[in-house]
Amino acid sequence: REFQVGAGRLINSCTHMSRRRRRKDLEREATVSFAVGFRLPTAEQCRKAIGFTGTPPREFQVGAGRLINSCTHMSRRRRRKDLEREATVSFAVGFRLPTAEQCRKAIGFTGTPPREFQVGADFFSPIPQPTSIDDWLAQYKEEGQTYRKFLTENPWFSSRKRKSIKQTFIGKGKNIREKYPDGKIYLLPLGDFSDDSSPSFDQLMNYASVFFNTPVQSLPAVKLVREEGHIKWVGQVPPSAMSSPPSKRRKLSRSQQRRLLCRISEDGGHVQLQVNSVLTQLKQVIPDDALCLVALTMTDLYEERPDLFVAGMAAGQHRVAVGHTLLY
Repeated sequence: REFQVGAGRLINSCTHMSRRRRRKDLEREATVSFAVGFRLPTAEQCRKAIGFTGTPPREFQVGAGRLINSCTHMSRRRRRKDLEREATVSFAVGFRLPTAEQCRKAIGFTGTPPREFQVGADFFSPIPQPTSIDDWLAQYKEEGQTYRKFLTENPWFSSRKRKSIKQTFIGKGKNIREKYPDGKIYLLPLGDFSDDSSPSFDQLMNYASVFFNTPVQSLPAVKLVREEGHIKWVGQVPPSAMSSPPSKRRKLSRSQQRRLLCRISEDGGHVQLQVNSVLTQLKQVIPDDALCLVALTMTDLYEERPDLFVAGMAAGQHRVAVGHTLLY
C-alpha cells in the first residue's frame, strides 16, 4: 500500500504539479512589478556600494541580520509615509495654526511665559492635525480667542449679577466662587449607568469641583422607563424645586413622571432622546441655589430630525444643560 499512488505519502503527480503551479500563480499575483527600467542591484553591486572588495562580514550581507533588500525597505518606508499621509486631513479652508508668538500674546505675556503656560510642555499640546473629515477644525474656521477677550465675553466674570441667579452676588469677586459664594453646581444622572462603561459620578463631581473651584453636588438619579415606544422621565423632585412659586409648584409632584420626546430605530434597538424635551424637565427641577444643573446620560441624543446625533445642548439663560457620555 505504501507504494500505491494516492496512498501514504505518494500522491498523483499531476495533482502535485497542479498545486505547485497554483502556488506560484498566487505568489505572482501577490507581487507588483517594479517601475519600468528599474533593475534590482546584484550582490556584487551591493558589496561594492557598501565598500567591500571581497566577501563582506555577515552583518553587512543583504538578507542577513538587520540588512534587507533595499527595494523592499524603500517600499515599506514609502508605504508608511502614504499611510501617515492618508491618516491626516486638511484644516478647514482659511484656518491657520497660531504661531508661538500669537499664543504668547493671547495668554497675555510679553516675554517668555512660565513653563506651565508654554505650548508643547507638560500642560498644553500643540493643536493636532485633523484625522477625520468630521473633526471640528476640518470643518470650521476658528478665529481664536485671547484670554482678555474670554474674560470680557464670559457672563460669569461680569461685574453685574446674572438675572437668573438668586444667590448673594459680590461684584468685586475675582472668580465664580467669590462672586457667587453660596452657589453650587449640580449634576443629575439621567438613566442607567453601568460600572464598566460609564464614568464615575464621584470622580466627575470631584473633577468639576476642582476645575471650577466651586461646590458640586449630585441630584437623585432619574430613571428612563420605556413604555410602548415612548420614554418616560421618572424621578424624585428636589425639595428646593418644591419650594418654588405656587404657579410652578402645581406642575410638579413628589414623584414626577413625564413623557420625553424620542425616536427609536425601526428594529427597536437604538433610542435617542430629544434634547429640548430634557431641558424642559431640567428647568422645572433646578434647585434654587444652583449656578447650573447638568444632566448626564448614557442614552444617545438628537435635536432636530436631520441630526444623526448631538453630544449635548444647553439653555444658558435657564442654567440647564444635558450631555451624553456615550461616545467617551
